[in-house]
Amino acid sequence: MPDFLGWETLRQVPGDTDARRRRGVTGALVLVGGLALLITVMAAAPYPPCTEAAPCRPERFGNMLIGLLFSTVVVGWLGLRFAAGVGAVTAVCLAGYIMARPGQGPPLWTVGAVVAYTAGCLLLHRRSARRAPVPVPEPGERQPVPPVRWALRPPLGPTLAAAVLLGAGVAVALWVGHAQDRADVRQAAATVVTGTVRSHPDWETVEVALPDGGTTRMAVYEADDYPVGGTFRFAVDDRGLRQPLSEPYDLTPWLSLATLLGVVGLGLCAPVATAVLSRRRFTRRPQPVSRVFAEFDGGVVRLCRRATGGRPFGELPIRPEDGLPVGERRPALLHGAPVHGRWCTVTVDGRTLSPRAPLRAVAAPRPARDRQGAPDWPTLTPMEVVGTAAAVLGAIVVGIQTAGAVLTGLFDLLCTADRCQPVGLAVAGWTAVGGTMVLAGLLYRHARPGRPALYALVGCVVLLAFGLTVLFAGGGPTEDLPPGAGALHVGLLAGLAPLLIGGIARPPTGPAPRRGRRRTERTDPGRPLLLVNIGQGVTLVAVVLWAALLG
Repeated sequence: MPDFLGWETLRQVPGDTDARRRRGVTGALVLVGGLALLITVMAAAPYPPCTEAAPCRPERFGNMLIGLLFSTVVVGWLGLRFAAGVGAVTAVCLAGYIMARPGQGPPLWTVGAVVAYTAGCLLLHRRSARRAPVPVPEPGERQPVPPVRWALRPPLGPTLAAAVLLGAGVAVALWVGHAQDRADVRQAAATVVTGTVRSHPDWETVEVALPDGGTTRMAVYEADDYPVGGTFRFAVDDRGLRQPLSEPYDLTPWLSLATLLGVVGLGLCAPVATAVLSRRRFTRRPQPVSRVFAEFDGGVVRLCRRATGGRPFGELPIRPEDGLPVGERRPALLHGAPVHGRWCTVTVDGRTLSPRAPLRAVAAPRPARDRQGAPDWPTLTPMEVVGTAAAVLGAIVVGIQTAGAVLTGLFDLLCTADRCQPVGLAVAGWTAVGGTMVLAGLLYRHARPGRPALYALVGCVVLLAFGLTVLFAGGGPTEDLPPGAGALHVGLLAGLAPLLIGGIARPPTGPAPRRGRRRTERTDPGRPLLLVNIGQGVTLVAVVLWAALLG
């Protein structure tokens, strides 16, 4: 059996210390390629005018395809193989859409652009895999892996994020299907009125002369598609429906968002699924056996090339067990190829340990993430305090003056004459508070303490003051709002609720010092903000589900 006498430094062992940097570079390259692909397909797609002979019907599959195109921009950071898979699925769906609807979709050559994107992701994956070859010793023999009690637990953060994104995507898709079916039934039962186009007040509004002598204004996609003097037919009912027959009510663009959320959620699940499949292959096939020395430290066993001295060449997370010699190097057998990212296990004194994750490089301490040991945040000078107060007051004044216009524009965007989109309004209301607090939490947890980060946090406070002022001081449009407009304030309340958690949460403190001694433990003042961010994620999912199912 081989040993590891030829491995001296971490760059010679199966631990790629540059993996994080390369992942960021390849993700940026995939982002550029995805943007180029999206712009190419959207620019080449035809946009025929909406007419009664060829109305602009809801496009469920087409909007899901747009969501796939948007997902090609961001999946580079979720894995190159996953990005290539998304590209392959997008190419198949785009080709099927083009062949099913000739003349309505983009030209067939755009499929070649998607195939080129997929090939680029595969080439980047192969290049990154061969960038740092590892001198793996030749195994002397292969043996079946001893029975292992697996302790595979998915990482909490990616798993929760995947569950939230998949749940939100399913909720949006269910809401779109239910609301669109209800709108189709309502339009089919409405009365058709024929008028005459009188003028074009702006590029998306037409003024229609009614048969009874009155006039009304209708919002359309392009006013130039309806020439002055031409007929204009629209559906009306006694509940305020005013919908052109050439432009039926369409909620299917929200399926693009649902598809994007679903793809990103699946991308976060992909590493766990890959780990499960690779673990099954590891246990079912004979693996090379190598002599190593194991050093135990809690839930991690560090693998070394000699009994004394030298640095560990890798570590293996294991299930904590009793009787393991902590801090002592013991001879052991390593089952599996000693390559970073592959499953291995260790047999010590006849006992085979239970790995929790594949072999990895020895984790270096990361004090930057430990706020108790990080540099202190600077304090505001008196002049900065005055400037902050003036900025907050200015945001409040501007919010009071522009609240009506902002809310009117929001309702015009997300509401029709008879119905509002509750999911969009709920997310908009939550964003005024929840989005700002999440941004502040990310700045506190990940930004380097300093003046720029401090000013960014002050900007979050100013933005929060403006959003709250607009939602509380603005009355919105003067006319009665259609059903569903209350979802805006429901989202606002959902964003405010986690602030109560942060208000009652106290930073953890150490034990009380004895008389005459000073307290040495430092508290983490960012814990309430962390709790607020966790609560914001929960309330966002809750309000989206409420708006999609009950709103």
